[in-house]
Amino acid sequence: MAISLFQEFRLTSGLLPLANAIEVVFVKSSRYMWIVQQKKVEQHFKKICKLVNYNTEIHSYIEKRRMKKLRGVQAKVPMPWPPVSEITMHDQAT
Repeated sequence: MAISLFQEFRLTSGLLPLANAIEVVFVKSSRYMWIVQQKKVEQHFKKICKLVNYNTEIHSYIEKRRMKKLRGVQAKVPMPWPPVSEITMHDQAT
């Protein structure tokens, strides 16, 4: 369900770890989504040189090419782990 949901809203499937997802819920009327996974996951994005931490519960409102009010995702910077609250995808120029 999560992959088809990401495709519908034109989001890259690699934004969130979906391999360990136990539960994926989407409320169509409000576009609210949450994912419950077995354990916390850390993922390193080489292109942007960032380590991202995903909690066991991830919550977000989704729109076309955008996730907002995102909870449960943190990006590591030289300071403590600040929360990531929004992800926006832009169309690539061809």
